[in-house]
Amino acid sequence: MLSGDLKIFIDRLNPLYARNELNAKKMISLSIDFKDNSLYSTETSLTSLNSFTDVTNMKIILKHQFYNCLKSNDILSHENEINKFIKEVKEKIKS
Repeated sequence: MLSGDLKIFIDRLNPLYARNELNAKKMISLSIDFKDNSLYSTETSLTSLNSFTDVTNMKIILKHQFYNCLKSNDILSHENEINKFIKEVKEKIKS
């Protein structure tokens, strides 16, 4: 199942795809989920993004998932993980 927000994101990129302007572009994929990682959930969004990048000849250079973020401030409990992800993003952007 594809979330509405993810579908809109993919749909908005369609004009670029039609003109072959996504070819060889890099993507950082981030998923924030309200469930525990032992439950099937965010894998769907990352799988959809993987499929999208395969079709468009894009490359996912980094991906990460945050779990147990049901309430808007739950993400704050992942401070160390967020800092690590930011560091990884900076390294990928530099390379």
